[in-house]
Amino acid sequence: NNGQFNGIISGAMDADTFSNMIDGVSIGKSGYGFIVDKTGKVVAHKNRETVANETNYIEMGKTDKAFSVLSNNIQDMAKGNTGIRQSVFKGKVLIMGYTPVTNTDGWSMAVVSDKSEMMMAFYQSLGMTAFMTVLLIGVSLLFAFRIATPIVTPIINLVKRIEALSEGDLHTEVPQVNSGDELEILSQSFTQTVNTLNQYINEIS
Repeated sequence: NNGQFNGIISGAMDADTFSNMIDGVSIGKSGYGFIVDKTGKVVAHKNRETVANETNYIEMGKTDKAFSVLSNNIQDMAKGNTGIRQSVFKGKVLIMGYTPVTNTDGWSMAVVSDKSEMMMAFYQSLGMTAFMTVLLIGVSLLFAFRIATPIVTPIINLVKRIEALSEGDLHTEVPQVNSGDELEILSQSFTQTVNTLNQYINEIS
């Protein structure tokens, strides 16, 4: 009447619309995303039957203890909270992170992933780090050994010759060191000492 309309206009939207929007949300091989409304009903999910059946894990948790943990988490989602929790679903332990969807009537989005899969990646990273650490230590020891050997070996040889001298050995040749440093000076000095002792003994004889 008078150009006015009295009535109700309604519209319908395919149930897959929102699910198609989150199909690309994934973590690893098994992770996926889903959306619930303020009552806890799933409105978007990779499994279209979950949406078509108007699945509500909050209600399911009231009658089935297997969904109690998931039900508590969905309740926290429905309250508009943000968090990361552990859930149990169909015998699998899941890590679930969720946050409200802005500009909606109390909707929240969650991303879940199999805990074992996430931990496997962590353990692989940890193993790789440990392997690299051991490898670096091994390489460091190798370089240290190669650097130290030319320095330590002449010292050991000189010490053995000094021990032999203390036992009366005046004839064994003194190990010669040509390093151009203090070791070479020590080697030359010790050689002169042994030669001088030999001369004194010969003169006394």
